[in-house]
Amino acid sequence: MEFISDIFKKVIVLKEDKVSIETRGFLDKLTGVPEVEFRYEEINSIEIFDSRKGLLTLTIPSITFKVDGQEFKGADTENPYKVQYTYKKKEEARKVREEIYRRIEERKNQDNKGSSSQADELKKFADLKQQGIITEEEFNTKKKQILGL
Repeated sequence: MEFISDIFKKVIVLKEDKVSIETRGFLDKLTGVPEVEFRYEEINSIEIFDSRKGLLTLTIPSITFKVDGQEFKGADTENPYKVQYTYKKKEEARKVREEIYRRIEERKNQDNKGSSSQADELKKFADLKQQGIITEEEFNTKKKQILGL
């Protein structure tokens, strides 16, 4: 999934295990704002700012990612974790945020399932060892295999 900003042509690309913010616009590449990439697990929050005052928009709507270990200080236009867009794209920005949060939750659920599967496997082999069907050495070998050690 891609969210293409209509300001400076910055693109938020949702990949299987991470998010990347790329620049595809000629002017944005000239500003020297680096492209960034971060895993879903590293995202602390996603802030959407789309305030509008009367007929005149006083600030440019944006979506900003707060990421572990990536604190940005400087001008907003130089923040690689911020993508600005026009007001008409606000619903699309919300969909991107919802999709990212859905993927984060999905990954958490997969991790939890994996942990319980490992525990079930270990219990099964511990029972086989206790019944004398496999040796202590065979159990330890299998344990290392299951835990990926």
